[in-house]
Amino acid sequence: MTLLLKISIIVVVMGDNSNNEGVQKQVVIVGGGIAGLAAARKLQNTGQFVVNVLEARRERYGGRIFTDRSSFKLAKGMEVDLGANWLNSMVKDNPLAKIVSDGELAVKSAGSVQLHFPEKGQVYTGDDANKIFTEFYKITLQAMQKATDSGRDLDLKKAIQSVLRDEETVADKTLLSSVLDSHYTMSLADHSTQLFDPKKEFGWDTAVVDGFDQIVDILVGGKRKESTLSVELRKPVRQIEVNKTRNKVLVRTRDLKQYDADAVVVALPLGVLKTETVIFDPPLPKGWKKTIENIGIGFSNKLVLQFNKVFWPEDVGIFTMVTSNQDEMGMLQTWVNLHRYVNKPLLMGMLHDQAAVRFENMTDDEIKENAINILTKLFGEEKMKDVTTTIVTKSKWISDNKVLGTTSYPKVGILPEMFDSLTKPVCPFIYFAGEYTSLEHMNTAHGAYLSGIRAADQIISNYCAKETSKGKKVETSKEKTKKEKNSEKKRENQKDDKLKDEL
Repeated sequence: MTLLLKISIIVVVMGDNSNNEGVQKQVVIVGGGIAGLAAARKLQNTGQFVVNVLEARRERYGGRIFTDRSSFKLAKGMEVDLGANWLNSMVKDNPLAKIVSDGELAVKSAGSVQLHFPEKGQVYTGDDANKIFTEFYKITLQAMQKATDSGRDLDLKKAIQSVLRDEETVADKTLLSSVLDSHYTMSLADHSTQLFDPKKEFGWDTAVVDGFDQIVDILVGGKRKESTLSVELRKPVRQIEVNKTRNKVLVRTRDLKQYDADAVVVALPLGVLKTETVIFDPPLPKGWKKTIENIGIGFSNKLVLQFNKVFWPEDVGIFTMVTSNQDEMGMLQTWVNLHRYVNKPLLMGMLHDQAAVRFENMTDDEIKENAINILTKLFGEEKMKDVTTTIVTKSKWISDNKVLGTTSYPKVGILPEMFDSLTKPVCPFIYFAGEYTSLEHMNTAHGAYLSGIRAADQIISNYCAKETSKGKKVETSKEKTKKEKNSEKKRENQKDDKLKDEL
């Protein structure tokens, strides 16, 4: 098998235990995001593996966990988190919450939400906003039930629109429809209704104040300095070849460096795999490719602005504007009040879907103009008088050829069992990790982490060897006796036939 990567890499070596007694197996991990690092840390801690993590960036590891401290020299962390920056408190035994707690990292709640509907001149806060979101949640559940009753999967947005059209609602239908159009996940094209999990959309209420990158730093450095990480720059990977004769995986870089491994964990972003710039030879099973094709990719970006003064309510955590204007959808409709975290006049604006795509081609002046227009709709012209702004930092995840998108979701028609292709290895050499490999925790940082732990556990437990053993039929004593009797009878028949021939 050959895996050709047309990207430059960093080789991240988890410790150096090549001289440790009992270490026999070597593992190469392709992708230094949280999924790959989680797998590396788990394997490294056993003391049984030499682990090499190959990361496609020369300047950092972490993947879509990126705290851009270089753009804002006095940044504390939260204000320059351009990737993941929230923990979901509703997830039972969230592993990242435990890492944060064990590492004594500072966290703070997201705070209250203020919902703005400029087209009707309405602002909803506190209980009023919660009632609207609760009503929308109920409608979503009805849409899911409708899909279940019909016996076929439906487009999520269309299913919710159908319920809004046919059912009575407590809240204004125009408002609820605008909430739907403005909602990041539910506005995605062709999202499966049957496989939508509304619980994932709630509970993102805890921010890591000093930067989400502290989590990956803990994974890399280890607890209590149990192991260290050294970064060795290499030229791009040229080839990963499964050599069945030697029962090894050979990983070659363009500077002719070669790694012999017993297993490879592929922990690359979904967008990279979809482009097929990573070539598997021979091809991976058809089920694997079909599943990858049926997982959708969503787009999002972030913008951090600094102002000359605070002109928004300081006690509110998040401001969201709903709209029925197609041009405004996804364009900085939601803002996070960073002043609550770092005591500076900062706001973080969120972009999604096609607005996030357009954003990456906009000039700084165009970005500022759009931001001021939206903020004026939110807070009024009087509040925006004499306001000046500076762009602190912004993300470009869509055009980043090492990511090519930010979120994953199940498209209409994909079946839960199809994910077996991703959660199980292509034995005995290739294992997979990444948030998109887990239907239960898809599109979450903790899901990516758990997928890396799963891949590591499969390697540690000799998953492939056990599955091969299961595939072999083991004879019972009864079957063996029957087989021996049949053989004896066959020999007797052969003797009789021989005797007949002689006569």
